[in-house]
Amino acid sequence: MRIGVATTSYPRFAGDPAGIFVRALCLELVRLGHTCEVVAPDDPLCVPSTDHGIEVHRLEARIRGAPPTFYGAGVPDNVRRD
Repeated sequence: MRIGVATTSYPRFAGDPAGIFVRALCLELVRLGHTCEVVAPDDPLCVPSTDHGIEVHRLEARIRGAPPTFYGAGVPDNVRRD
């Protein structure tokens, strides 16, 4: 089965704790034989890659020059801050 996952956080580099629960779910889906594609927000720290069979698509998710909405403190705190 081909499965798409839309998330507000996904690890941006090796060892990044952001979205590790999403990555763990996707890794298990791939282990079970499914195809998994993730759509996650872009970030300057992102390392483009295919992650152990998970195809990760990064989208710019903010207006240029605006403070980041995703990552850091998380969406609710970032929106409240801004």
